[in-house]
Amino acid sequence: MKTALLFVFITGISFFGISQGLLDGYLKGKKNLDLAFSAVYESSEKFYAGTQSLALPRDIFSIGAFGAYGITNKWDVVVNIPLINGQLQDGAIGTKYQLLKTKIGGKNLSILPALTFATPLSNYNTENSQSVGQRATLLSPRLIIQQSLPFGLFIQLQSGYNYAISPVASSVPFSAKVGGGFGKLYVDLWYDYQKGFGDKDYSGSVPYSSFRELVVNYNRIGGVIYYTIKEKTGMFLNYSYTINGRNTAQAIGIGVGVVFKLKTK
Repeated sequence: MKTALLFVFITGISFFGISQGLLDGYLKGKKNLDLAFSAVYESSEKFYAGTQSLALPRDIFSIGAFGAYGITNKWDVVVNIPLINGQLQDGAIGTKYQLLKTKIGGKNLSILPALTFATPLSNYNTENSQSVGQRATLLSPRLIIQQSLPFGLFIQLQSGYNYAISPVASSVPFSAKVGGGFGKLYVDLWYDYQKGFGDKDYSGSVPYSSFRELVVNYNRIGGVIYYTIKEKTGMFLNYSYTINGRNTAQAIGIGVGVVFKLKTK
């Protein structure tokens, strides 16, 4: 189940930097390495620009590579590299540490401080209707809280602050997730929210320097189904839907991928 928890993030990470969360509430264990490779298709017809919505159809195809490694039993590091419509975009590296693990009602409660750094891997275009990222350099401290529940279920909450280097707007993220493992099958559902700071909106033209200045808000939902094929190999299917927002597209995304579990010496 630990492996499966990593893969719901690939869709969100590939398209939106570190929106849905590069990090979860589980630890890999010392010297364990997970590698995941994904393909995601996203389609949208509507773009929310400030208080109005615009017809702005687009289709986006993404390929992602993701790795998670256990430095110790309490300390993990992860890396994500996205290729979107044939261009490298904002890569990210993150780390988390299990500060506290205790029991409430006989079930495990974990608290993990985390930190993620994201930066553009190429000088990709941000100024047309097919643009996805904002070429953002971000530093994102977060706190992850995860509580085990009966019947193999869990609930996870995380929030923090996305500090962005100007002209990209900083933001506050929040996410919640409920899931569980059932034999070889793992399933979860998530909700993701972001509140950006600033006053720049897209209006069909650009009266300021660039799209990088736009404030980005959104409400998203999604989920993942993961199935263990062999002891060290699995496949997943995930889904995401952007309900509404500000300077973001009302989009549906579907992704598939494969996972490999390795033990390093």
